Amino acid sequence: RVTLGLNSILESPNFSEEYWASFMDIVPQTYHGLGRRGQPIMLIRSGVDAASFNKLLSTGWEHAVEGVNAAVLCFLRCEECLFRKTVPRESKQIGHLTDRVTLIIDLWGVGLGHIGFAKDFLAVAVKQTVVLYPETLDRVLVVNAAWAFARLLWPILK
Repeated sequence: RVTLGLNSILESPNFSEEYWASFMDIVPQTYHGLGRRGQPIMLIRSGVDAASFNKLLSTGWEHAVEGVNAAVLCFLRCEECLFRKTVPRESKQIGHLTDRVTLIIDLWGVGLGHIGFAKDFLAVAVKQTVVLYPETLDRVLVVNAAWAFARLLWPILK
């Protein structure tokens, strides 16, 4: 956490606001309230233009920290916001601790051109999430996955 700067990433990230805005345009993430069991639900839409995402990844290396691309750091910034702000607020609202999150990854539009997305971003982001936020994922749902994802990209992520 310290070497990646996660303790201060909400207040002073290692990347510019322009890069952050580009990330949120290309990989939008939205909060969708609580599930039936009281867990927060996050939606990540990933079906973007492969060229735009590859450009985001390549410029992300300029702001990399300890070999972690700035695009992954942007994702971790979203995670920090979720666990520092949203989860405590929702826990207070429902009257008990809710420490697990349902993550929905919408892969509409993801195809063969998104191998860099799967290998360089999604796999690293999931790995960092498991290490930095152990036992916080209730479920991960992958929706709108094309055959290319099922046959080619899923083995990279597993």
